[in-house]
Amino acid sequence: MTGKATRAEDLGIDVAEVEDALQRNRGLPPHTYYDPNVYEFEAKAIFSNSWQYFAPLDQLSTEGDVVAGLVGNSSVVVTRAKDGELHGFLNICRHRGYPVVEKEQSRCRVLRCAYHSWSYDLTGNLVGAPDTESETHFDKSDSSLFPVAVDTWGSLVFVNPDPNAAPLRVTHPHMTQWVAEEGLDDSSDRYTYRVGLEVNQGSNWKLWQDNNYECYHCLTLHSESLSKAFATKDGDYSLRYTDRMTISHYKGFEPENSDDLSGGDQLVLHFFPGCSIVQQNDLMLVLQVIPTGPESCCVRQHYFIDKGVPEDRFNRWVDLYKQTFNEDGEAAEKQQRNLRTNVGGFQFVYKREEHSVRMLAYTWNAYKAALA
Repeated sequence: MTGKATRAEDLGIDVAEVEDALQRNRGLPPHTYYDPNVYEFEAKAIFSNSWQYFAPLDQLSTEGDVVAGLVGNSSVVVTRAKDGELHGFLNICRHRGYPVVEKEQSRCRVLRCAYHSWSYDLTGNLVGAPDTESETHFDKSDSSLFPVAVDTWGSLVFVNPDPNAAPLRVTHPHMTQWVAEEGLDDSSDRYTYRVGLEVNQGSNWKLWQDNNYECYHCLTLHSESLSKAFATKDGDYSLRYTDRMTISHYKGFEPENSDDLSGGDQLVLHFFPGCSIVQQNDLMLVLQVIPTGPESCCVRQHYFIDKGVPEDRFNRWVDLYKQTFNEDGEAAEKQQRNLRTNVGGFQFVYKREEHSVRMLAYTWNAYKAALA
């Protein structure tokens, strides 16, 4: 038996059955949404080598700025060093594995671990290790922080835990093309960061991403939120997709008065895994889903105000999107509970037009690449 088949069997996955199911617009096996082994597999196969949204560039614009956070299941820190460049590292002290940074900082000169006071400069080099002078086999140059890849798009900072990853635009070449063809704005000075949330969710990350990708449910689940501002009926929006990325275009309703939260179109760029960039009149919104367990995830929500938009109007949009995502979250948590009770007989069925079909294809392609 081949190694690929053995590993797939370890995960409870029959490759031929899954291939057949996806051809018929069915989903992944239910256990892939709660099995601990599958969660660990996905952490390595998908999130350890993919570009993911990390932070607003506003938080890392000045020398000495430092931001820490999760990228997949990797604890990461990004700095703006004296050389003017962004540098990223695993947030793990080389001494005993304690976090080097525990909160956002500004005007920082060194990253100092609170455990034993080992310190690093903002390019990751070890510059201080108390009481190690007499250690004859110790060399500071061998104990730099482990690097990760860092890139930017517009006013956004992205991280890939793989330090040898190709740049963001090389990995997703259509980003540049779609800026020109679809009207995405990749300038760094239009949107200003205002509001950041990290919402813990009691569902597998794929369920959250599933809900975020498709709008089949929008007229029912979001009838009092998103669907009041945009035409979300099937056929009223367009979709393009390629490799690991999709873009959708929603039309805004004509406002009946100037105070209505409608008018203007909405562009949504999704790229796998779990990142969505929403651009419209008044604001930009960026989402990144972070798996935290087999049946849990964290959803990073960052809101950016457009130039010239009144704060009260922007805040109303934020409230509308919070309501929308709360509705999505409640739905995903209900699905998560029911997945457990329908083991063996339940499979998702998708409309061919829905974005979720593409997300499943991206997920399955990542599975196959890792299993190979």
